[in-house]
Amino acid sequence: MKNVKGIVDRVTVVSNQNKVMFTLKNSKTIYTVNTSDYDFANLMRPNDKVSFKANIVEKKSIGNVADFKDENLR
Repeated sequence: MKNVKGIVDRVTVVSNQNKVMFTLKNSKTIYTVNTSDYDFANLMRPNDKVSFKANIVEKKSIGNVADFKDENLR
C-alpha cells in the first residue's frame, strides 16, 4: 500500500456498485473508494484535499483505496 495525498480532479459516483471513482490533479491513476466502508466519499467534489492509502495495480492506472480522508469534509 502506498500513501497518497492530493487534490481531487474528477469524480463520479457508481451507485449500483457502492463505489466512487476519482482522479487527482496531475495523475493518470483512477482510484476507487468503496462507499460501504467510507460512506462520506459520496460527498467528494473536485478540488477537495484527500489523503489515503492505495493498492496500485501494477502496469495499470488503477488504485484501490483504504484509510480514506477528505479534509474538506471535517
